Amino acid sequence: MTSDPRTTYPDLYEQYPELYHEYPEVAPVIYDRLDKHGEEWLLEHWEREFLPAARIMTIPDKDELPFFDSDEHDAWTDEEKAEMGRAYSAYRENLRKASFNSEAAVRERLAEGYVFELTSSEESDTQTWLVTHEGFDRPAAKPLKGPPAFRFTPLGDDQPITVRLPDIVALKPVSIAALSASRQESAVTALVSDLSSDPDTVPVATIEETLQCTLDGGGDTTRAAHLARTALRTHDDEETFETLVEPLFDLLERVDPPAGQLLFEALKTYTETNPAVVEPYVPELRSLLTEAGSPAGPASCLATLAEDRPSAILDAVPALAAVASGDDETARKWAVYAFSRVASEHPEELFPVLDVLVDAITADDENLRENALSALGKVTGRYPDAALTVLENLVELLDSDQPGTRKNAVGLLGDIAQE
Repeated sequence: MTSDPRTTYPDLYEQYPELYHEYPEVAPVIYDRLDKHGEEWLLEHWEREFLPAARIMTIPDKDELPFFDSDEHDAWTDEEKAEMGRAYSAYRENLRKASFNSEAAVRERLAEGYVFELTSSEESDTQTWLVTHEGFDRPAAKPLKGPPAFRFTPLGDDQPITVRLPDIVALKPVSIAALSASRQESAVTALVSDLSSDPDTVPVATIEETLQCTLDGGGDTTRAAHLARTALRTHDDEETFETLVEPLFDLLERVDPPAGQLLFEALKTYTETNPAVVEPYVPELRSLLTEAGSPAGPASCLATLAEDRPSAILDAVPALAAVASGDDETARKWAVYAFSRVASEHPEELFPVLDVLVDAITADDENLRENALSALGKVTGRYPDAALTVLENLVELLDSDQPGTRKNAVGLLGDIAQE
């Protein structure tokens, strides 16, 4: 999900392709610093900017950089690197003593993010991982004696690790956008799993960041759609929706079926219980009728919204009319169902689509016929003059080969005759 430096920085990639091929994890950051500051700045700040990251990824030495010139530039000696390592170890020890002297301090830090750079030290063995916090799902799994313990899962590894409090040297939140592409994929997989099993452990801000990261970097929209769908299904509240709504609608426009279909299904379900929250986004849903992979998804959401508040979708009636005349049978059924709901309170709004409704009552699908008939009946019942527009069509339907169509035409003519 991280943007590909070959397309983000094509000129720098063409100039220094070896950086990408030999150090793919750190290359995007190197290209970024080169683009922003230039070669001299990067060489001047190399050790302090990049050497700390050598604990979790492969970093080139300064003199390995293609623009390093030994006659003009100085590189740190092994002793200087060792001194920096000792200073950083002292810093981590101070951090350990100052920040993690209690279980509460660790939990406070865990509340600040989702992915962490964890450094632990047991006796002389110091290790660093990129992890998510797993916790203890079963009370029996939590140690009963000794210091508090925390369970983490390294990214890309299904096997959790348990670290006791005294051994936690550093615990630093890491932005999803700062991860390499493969680790971002692992993070999304972990997010979906945690959202499904224990949604309260996943910060909504992390979900938003991950979705936006996918959209900005041209990542796997199918994987991101799965994450957004899970978030809608597990967080049925207005605050979460408002936080995710911008990347959500961007994703709905880009993702292809079947992932897009499943995401629209989740949004439709959310609309059923939160119509007031979704109502302000009718313009976005209307646009998606033509921009999404299939019009059935947005049509289903608009129709669901119309069940509770028909007035909300009036501006979408012309766009739904185009869908109701299209080839997508599922979308067509949702559009005509929406018309049947609008007709209950605003039959006059359907005057421009009467011919569409007449065509629909001849359809093979029974549901489509019944909803079209219902909408036409409500319009002509309130506005008898509108019946003149469809009268000739209804008379022609009396000769239909379909008994159901003849029955519907006769019934509607009877309703008109009463007026």
